[in-house]
Amino acid sequence: RTGARAVDLYDIDGFLTTRAQVRALHTTWQASTLPHPRAACYLDLAWEDYRPDGTPSPNGFPAAALGRVYFGFPQERWVDMRRVAAVMRVFDARIAMCARKGFDAVEIDDIDSFNPPGTTGFQLTRGDVQNLLARIDNRIHRAGMTALWKNSGILAWWGRRYADGAVVEECYQFDEC
Repeated sequence: RTGARAVDLYDIDGFLTTRAQVRALHTTWQASTLPHPRAACYLDLAWEDYRPDGTPSPNGFPAAALGRVYFGFPQERWVDMRRVAAVMRVFDARIAMCARKGFDAVEIDDIDSFNPPGTTGFQLTRGDVQNLLARIDNRIHRAGMTALWKNSGILAWWGRRYADGAVVEECYQFDEC
């Protein structure tokens, strides 16, 4: 995008985007108000069977942490956010991947697993999610990147202490703005 169509932030898949593509975005693409666009590394907080860490293993989500299928996405399943050590092991590796590729930010999707509580199959609470998100956001900041969340207007007031911004899709449709 150039000229009037230039934008300042691209939210792009962390696994599918290469370091060279992030570098090209920073050095050759136009931004609207910045010297160059910023790149946010999209990561899903759900398990996705098509990701490199999608096979249950010592480096991936343990099978016991996998919950119900994410509605509408049969290749994705919710994860038990109370299994902090297991989930953080996966996210530490993902955050390090984003940093190595030169991303400016990490955007975490599917953080609203507690609403309603039975969505995941784990009866997660808002506190379970907040505990994990605070850890993830702190790790993102330690890696030198901006922390962004997607789709939980309910957590926005609490999250201002940890996240640097939010993307709330369909906020008017679901009255979450």
